[in-house]
Amino acid sequence: MNRTDGSVVAATLKPEPLLFFRPATAEVVVVLPEDRAPFLREASEVESVIAQLIRARANAQTIENDLLCSVPPPDGSRYVLAPALDKALGEEEVARQKAKEALDGIDLNPGADLVELLPMSTRSNPQGLPRGKKFTYVRSQKVRNHWRGYKLSGADKPELKSFLTHTPGQGWRLDDKKLREGLRYVRGDVLKQLGQVKTTANLEHELAKIEDEWMPEFAQAFNDNAHFASPEEAGDMAEYGGSARVLRAFAGASGALEGNFDGSLGGILKGELPTLKAAVKGKAEAGVMLAEGQADFKLFLPHRKGLQLLGIPALREELISGKTVVDLLPMGYVRLSFALGVNGAVGASLLAEGGVEVEFDANGTQKIKGRATARTADQIGRRSMVVNDKKAIKADAGAKAEITAFAGASAEGSVKGALQWQKPESKEFGDFALIEPKIAGLAGIGGSAAFSIGYTGGKFKIVAKLSGCVGLGLSGKVAAEIGAEHIWEFACWFRHQVVAAGDQNLRYFDKRAFRAFSAMYTLMIVEGKELATYLGEEADKMERRLERLIDENREAFLKAIKSSEDILLMASANVKGYLLEQLRRLDQKLDVLKNETDEKWREMKQDVKEALEWLLSSVEQKTELENVYQHATVDFSKVADTAQAKTFVSRTLGEVQVAVLDARLKDAPTSGHRLVRNTELAYQLQDGVHVAWNDRAWWAHGTWV
Repeated sequence: MNRTDGSVVAATLKPEPLLFFRPATAEVVVVLPEDRAPFLREASEVESVIAQLIRARANAQTIENDLLCSVPPPDGSRYVLAPALDKALGEEEVARQKAKEALDGIDLNPGADLVELLPMSTRSNPQGLPRGKKFTYVRSQKVRNHWRGYKLSGADKPELKSFLTHTPGQGWRLDDKKLREGLRYVRGDVLKQLGQVKTTANLEHELAKIEDEWMPEFAQAFNDNAHFASPEEAGDMAEYGGSARVLRAFAGASGALEGNFDGSLGGILKGELPTLKAAVKGKAEAGVMLAEGQADFKLFLPHRKGLQLLGIPALREELISGKTVVDLLPMGYVRLSFALGVNGAVGASLLAEGGVEVEFDANGTQKIKGRATARTADQIGRRSMVVNDKKAIKADAGAKAEITAFAGASAEGSVKGALQWQKPESKEFGDFALIEPKIAGLAGIGGSAAFSIGYTGGKFKIVAKLSGCVGLGLSGKVAAEIGAEHIWEFACWFRHQVVAAGDQNLRYFDKRAFRAFSAMYTLMIVEGKELATYLGEEADKMERRLERLIDENREAFLKAIKSSEDILLMASANVKGYLLEQLRRLDQKLDVLKNETDEKWREMKQDVKEALEWLLSSVEQKTELENVYQHATVDFSKVADTAQAKTFVSRTLGEVQVAVLDARLKDAPTSGHRLVRNTELAYQLQDGVHVAWNDRAWWAHGTWV
């Protein structure tokens, strides 16, 4: 021993072999000392490209959340955050391209190209091994000459499930005794190969410790965290197929970003990965069961705060500096909400790609996957879509090439969720249509607006086109169904859409669907039943029923109008026009039977006037009143001669009262406010867009700060 102070003695540190367990094939993998360097370089490269992508996504998502917050962050401004987000999105795209190049050619079908290994060591930081007890990934074509595998049984193709034991009350569990027996089965061959080289460790002692300590820990962690679909079925054990491995590779890589990640194997199998959550915050809540190759997402698209819908006004155009300027109308916020349990490559694509694509096929089966799309800070910050802009709706979302390992992967038959809208004067979102795994009867539903609504199979079907979300990382289209549970909420959403758009025809409904919707809504008012009662009925039948009900009981008809509160406020101009025409016809019949000495006749004439006043008090703006006049007909598919309706109103109420009504009606919508009668003080006090619906990014209200 050299005891001289300050002196240096050269020493050679002999590398040790590497030992891994390969769960997919239940074998011990040995990497000899001379193969350590190329093997570890390969493991580092795979880890690096995936980890850098997850880190880049987390960084971009953090900046995006700051940009979309309600008030400016203390350390940021529009001038700082927008360029920072554009830079982060660029870095994310570079990282994604590197991952694409590194994983090019990985074929998940046979599942042999991306190899998943667990370091077999009883030490916290074995020399040269990746830190912690996390999975290690290598590409088989890169390391095929740098390792040797030893099967834990004599079977040609052993599987991990062959080491399961059925325990009463607990079902199938991985048996550490069987695993240890398997290790003893191959220990002689391993020592024979390793005995040919000199190492710095007592290999036999190390293998004994692996048998006594590592194998029981692995079995315990597996049994605690791998939830079988059925505890009675040995085949329903944790998934080690190719697509499950790529999910674990992408989800588990983020653990390396937390510094000296040395978590327990159980924690890794449960997906306790902080960076993974950072990569999806704002858009999703995610949990990954790495043991099962399963990812659970609660997605809010394009963002938790929703997508602002804007409408091109029908008439408002101003000439400024020689240019025609159209002020877009804010029409509230909607979002897609998904609850997904997806396996393998689909889960990985949702973690790794910059956007999400939703589509449905000819049979109505809905599909979802991660898909890289072009995004910019300006578009993300404004997160809006013009619902009646044909060019925007048809625009290409800028989809880019996928990471090869995800090609062709999409979740089918498990896509569930809802279309949600932000309610007036509230931050709360409510469901107005359900997204089911498969929705039939979608053929022919489509149009030039953002939403297309049809009526088939006794339910309303709505197709939301996502191509108008250019720059937001959302593409494709999604179908939803409006049944009994959500028909009223849907009616409220649609009514607020129309009011916010200045009562113009948004062309959401096809003609048949809108005629049916108008008829059933009018029946709800006249009969006093739930709107859902009429789902499944056709317009012709409902229109005939309305005529009969009104003719047979005029008093009940007048009482139904006068007793309607929110129902009448939420009625469209078509419905109000129909009621107006029926009041006019009733009044005309009374004039034929004119008998001013008959008290009942005088009461009914007064009831007609009061019903008309009540009906017109539910009108929200001047354009709506004009639409009511245009639809004063008993045929929901036609428009009327407005002169006849206006003459009736003027004669019944008097010109002065009509002038007062016209004077108090709004010239423009006040979006986001609750609908109230135009005779109330609250109506007169409403001004501009309600703050709840004006919660865009803090910098997007006008002047940049």
